[in-house]
Amino acid sequence: MIELSDEHLVKLAMQGSQDCFAQIVLRYSGDLLRFVAAGVSSMQDAEDIVQDTFLNVYKNLHQFDLRCSFKSWLFAIANNCKISYLRKQRPRPQPTDFVPDVVSTPDDIVAQQQEVDSIWDRAARLSECQFMALWLRYRE
Repeated sequence: MIELSDEHLVKLAMQGSQDCFAQIVLRYSGDLLRFVAAGVSSMQDAEDIVQDTFLNVYKNLHQFDLRCSFKSWLFAIANNCKISYLRKQRPRPQPTDFVPDVVSTPDDIVAQQQEVDSIWDRAARLSECQFMALWLRYRE
């Protein structure tokens, strides 16, 4: 049997092929599980996160840009699902627990924001896929 490329499987899954989506799940389940398990406390949690990842992929497959790497997009979604899970698990700090290390002046805040804006302006000159990877990593 001929193994279809990710791009071909994704195109067919976008057209409604359940079998092609199942092939995607089979192809990436193990890799995603290892990726997610490295950052969570239990295998059950990792399996739940992988399941949420594939649910999000299925719901948003129509938004995938076929010019980009499907694997990168998939792992970005998995990473976002893992981050969401970890945020839900993290205890909320109490107001008395927060002590700022450094007091920023308004000038410092403006300078920091200008530096961030400058970096994103330069990033906007990258290709769409490269910019998306940066955006997903640092903003999402």
